[in-house]
Amino acid sequence: MPAILAAVLLGAAGAFWLVNAGPAGPAVAKRLASLLSRHSGLDVQVSRVRFLPDRVTLDGVQVTLPAGLRLDLEHVSLVPDFGAFVEGRPGWKHITARGFLVAVPREPHRRSAAGTQQDRSRLAALRNAARRMEKFADALAPRGALDVDFEQGLVRFGNPGQERDLPVASIRIQGPRTGDASWRATVVLAPPGSIGESRIDIDFDPAITDVRATIEATGLPLEALSGILMGAALDEGASRDNALSGHVAKLPTLDCALSIHVRPDTRQVDMSGRASLNGLVIEHSGLASMPFGPIDLVQQVELTISWDPLTLHVNRWSGWINGAAYTLDADFRHDPDGSPFSARLILDNLPYQDILDAIPREAVPNLAGVRLGGSLDLVLTVKGDLEALSDVSISWSGDWSRLWLAEPSDTLKGPAPLAGHVFIPESTTGVVQRMTLGRGSPSWVSLEDLPPYLIDALLVSEDISFYRHHGFDTEGLSEALHENLKAGRAVRGGSTITQQLAKNLFLSRERTLARKLQEAVLAWQLEQRLGKDDILEYYLNIIEWGPGIYGVERAAGQYFNKRASELSLREAAYLCTIIPAPVRSYAYYRRGRLTQTWKRNVDDLLTKMHTLGYIDDQGLQRGLEQTIRFWHPPILEDGPVAAPAPGTPRAPDDWNREALWSETGPKGPGFE
Repeated sequence: MPAILAAVLLGAAGAFWLVNAGPAGPAVAKRLASLLSRHSGLDVQVSRVRFLPDRVTLDGVQVTLPAGLRLDLEHVSLVPDFGAFVEGRPGWKHITARGFLVAVPREPHRRSAAGTQQDRSRLAALRNAARRMEKFADALAPRGALDVDFEQGLVRFGNPGQERDLPVASIRIQGPRTGDASWRATVVLAPPGSIGESRIDIDFDPAITDVRATIEATGLPLEALSGILMGAALDEGASRDNALSGHVAKLPTLDCALSIHVRPDTRQVDMSGRASLNGLVIEHSGLASMPFGPIDLVQQVELTISWDPLTLHVNRWSGWINGAAYTLDADFRHDPDGSPFSARLILDNLPYQDILDAIPREAVPNLAGVRLGGSLDLVLTVKGDLEALSDVSISWSGDWSRLWLAEPSDTLKGPAPLAGHVFIPESTTGVVQRMTLGRGSPSWVSLEDLPPYLIDALLVSEDISFYRHHGFDTEGLSEALHENLKAGRAVRGGSTITQQLAKNLFLSRERTLARKLQEAVLAWQLEQRLGKDDILEYYLNIIEWGPGIYGVERAAGQYFNKRASELSLREAAYLCTIIPAPVRSYAYYRRGRLTQTWKRNVDDLLTKMHTLGYIDDQGLQRGLEQTIRFWHPPILEDGPVAAPAPGTPRAPDDWNREALWSETGPKGPGFE
């Protein structure tokens, strides 16, 4: 567009200059603006004109361009090519504009057939502009090249009231030279806070609308461009929150050297080069409870983008996240029928410690001190449609066998990492409890003192592959991820018993990726430092079985007034069914009976134990015939009293009433 303006200025200002030396009044400026408008077909306004011996100057130039674009120029200076004037072909050697503003309105893109037509209209407008540039090319410089310089200006994006400015130090345009039909432009950006030059070099052939560009930036602060970036992310209007404004706490600086080839005739863009984003900080409740960063991203890319329909093909993508290397290949297509995609992430002999070091330590404080040995080979494949995420498939294959623990985290150092550890569970009742872990502690029960069917019921309900995995179950995690994507929400967890133990001992209840990562690494360390039976014993003695009820011994006493060793098969199965939601399930105990649905849950667990061979036919029959009889303490004004220690004789004065309520429960208001 600046080149078109320069061409238009030639047609009128040249003739005026020959016959009107010296300052010109408002009438001349108005006549010149009218002539410029007629020559260009644009709306042009000029406030002041001066004809000097060696140049023509224009002040207060406003040009309304197609598609709502507007160009404002404070001061324009045109240096004539005297030889061309002598030959009767007015021409110019140099045009300089100081103080410019290019206003670019935003038109929301429609993701439909109408949007495709919108893209075609924009392409047609580009071709039309190219033909006009070609038409004016000879007139601009009939005897040689023309240089156009724009200095100290702004490119303003957005509609009134939503504008975002991009400071530009300069734009230099070189017209076609003899034997070369290409235009060349260099744009130097000047956002505040830059520590180096950021420039865009463009070669544009108007005859074939072929564009080649290189983008080079050093220390370009994207924070200074945040308004523009957020505006680009708002595809449906500025009133809607977007990922950039909502989840990026700090934008990075950019270093890059990219080559871009735009070929409108074939509807294709090729891009290659290297880009580094340094100092990115993300704030997202699903990622971590605190800002996650800084993150340094280095990308070496080679990709092709086509439109009509929109497609993306990644030919080569090598990346590093805080030094951890990966490669990526991907394909994407968007049309009115959907947006199918496929992507494959590849880790090739990547050291585990590099993965750990890539994670900001503030986000994973419970992994302080841990050192990992070995390296990982992994291929993660994702396929699906962005319009139907419930059908996305995720699969991976990898070799985890080379992982080894070089140094445990600070919380697990020492010869007996958990013995004597003071466990303070996250309270759900407002009462803070402290438990010293290990045999000899109050209410602690050893694994060998528990009925085998309690342990079997636990394994079947919570972690069937417990004795086969090393802390986390990759197959189960994949299935859980797929089910959650299909449901559009978290419907299944992927935690093993060891992960649940790590979560209960060391982590909060927050549902974040950072917590899940800590959980997996801590679980793997527990597997390295403890035996499987030790893990089961710790787990059964510290997990929550109801509000403020920690450990299976206390649970047996609270629910059934028994020791854990005295639990029946059905009672053991019931306790295992409430592990996923112990506080919510406590309502059945308070109510005094189970619902039919929960009774089926217990029956289903017993049937599954039989199917897997943990109990025989007689055991299944016995479990199905047994009855759950909750022991219920009296209800006092300040709530239920605490259950006595199992086996403690109950004096009549201590308990004024006692209820042994069965699964059928009492009848009356408040009971199902």
